[in-house]
Amino acid sequence: MKNITKNKQYIIGPIIALLALLCSGASAETLQQTTKSNLKKIAEQDIQLLIKQSQRTINQSTKTVMLKPLNTLIK
Repeated sequence: MKNITKNKQYIIGPIIALLALLCSGASAETLQQTTKSNLKKIAEQDIQLLIKQSQRTINQSTKTVMLKPLNTLIK
């Protein structure tokens, strides 16, 4: 979870895009659609980070479970 909160650099792009739309006098509907799209992209990136972190945790757990019996055999 720490990586997700630390790794929010990808939010800057959508914010800049919204600011550009605001400055250009875009309609409320355009702003709403852009905001929805940007939030969806951010959520998808958060989900991808969670999946990667979960896979790492599973891999580490698997190694630990597999190594424990080996260690008992070696002793």
